[in-house]
Amino acid sequence: MKERDIFRRTRKNIIVVSVGIVMAALLIYAMITAQLYKRHVFKDVDQQILMQRNQIIHAPNLIKYRGERMVEVMIPAPVTFNLLSFVWLDDKLVGKSPHDYLGDNLYPDFTGYTVDEIFTLEDGEYIYRAIQFTKQGLKIQLLINVNSEIASVKALEKSLGISFLILIVIALILASYLAVSVLNPLKILYNKQLAFIQDSSHEMRTPLAVIKGRLELLVRHKNDKVEEHYEEISIIMKELWGLEKLNSDLLLMSKEDMGMKLEITSFSLNEFISEIGEFYTDFAEIQDKQFNVNLLEEDIEVSWDKSKMKRCIVILIENALKYTGSGDEITINVFKKDKMIKIEVADTGVGIKEEDQERIFDRFFRSSEARASGKEGSGIGLSLLKSIAYGLDVKIDLRSVYGEGAKFTLTMSKQLKNS
Repeated sequence: MKERDIFRRTRKNIIVVSVGIVMAALLIYAMITAQLYKRHVFKDVDQQILMQRNQIIHAPNLIKYRGERMVEVMIPAPVTFNLLSFVWLDDKLVGKSPHDYLGDNLYPDFTGYTVDEIFTLEDGEYIYRAIQFTKQGLKIQLLINVNSEIASVKALEKSLGISFLILIVIALILASYLAVSVLNPLKILYNKQLAFIQDSSHEMRTPLAVIKGRLELLVRHKNDKVEEHYEEISIIMKELWGLEKLNSDLLLMSKEDMGMKLEITSFSLNEFISEIGEFYTDFAEIQDKQFNVNLLEEDIEVSWDKSKMKRCIVILIENALKYTGSGDEITINVFKKDKMIKIEVADTGVGIKEEDQERIFDRFFRSSEARASGKEGSGIGLSLLKSIAYGLDVKIDLRSVYGEGAKFTLTMSKQLKNS
């Protein structure tokens, strides 16, 4: 229940933050786009008004006189057909463009607007860009209706609004997908961590129970001599050794998961394999098993992390020894191809069932046959091998037929490098 709440709350937070960022970005984009478009639309209109104003300002004479009496005001031809003009002299209209003025008022009301600056004038449902200025005692007003431009701006704003809503829905869907994609690996790791803790506790419970039982037995006989309870002490030591090995493997695995730095050294490959083989040849002989080592015909020098590579090979050898019986064979084969080295550890033991082959590298996994047979082990060896191999960039290949044996192959470069 807690796990579900944690991931549900985290998923919700990811979605809210992601959609919030997208909303803010889209809103800023929409506002900037609308303002730039509006400025561009009015820029063309304002240029037409300013061109007409400049023509009037630079005209030599706007008033035609007959004698001393003004008979006509001559305004230069408009630069665009939709430009309106009004000319006033002492609050008397003395000239205007032939186009009708549309608005609630008979004439545009310029009261309160600054002279020689373009502004937006609203009269009822009509909107204009306008300017007023003076020349030769005349007050001249120029206007252009911008209702169509305003309509286009509103249409753009409406389109941006609809697009904004659609994109928010898309962002919500993508954010949900992103949250699931991000959290699924974490959820898997979380579940693996829980399983790891549970399995570790389970593996430790049995030896601890044995140790506890044997110690309680010794306490009841505190006056006895040590040699009288040699068997109990041996069992305790055996279980303690198992716990120590389990703890060591878990510690090493955690270090490998953290990606510890490699200690690369150069050494002879044949000597390296021979040293390992010598020890386990005697060990196999004690168990009435045959141990074979096939080295390279021409020895080569490799650059590896010697201790970690040795641990990989030892894990496979001990695993083979555990699952072979009297008379079985265990063989190490070494091959070289170009710059790659292959080390095979093969045995003629019980083999691995096909359905178990995908799980044998899982931590604490042991097949039902292994558990039923009472073979010792924590199921952590091959998992540790996988962790070490990953850090060394070593590929692991498994071939096995149940009842006929198993063959593990390690493939790596002659020269390993620190990542």
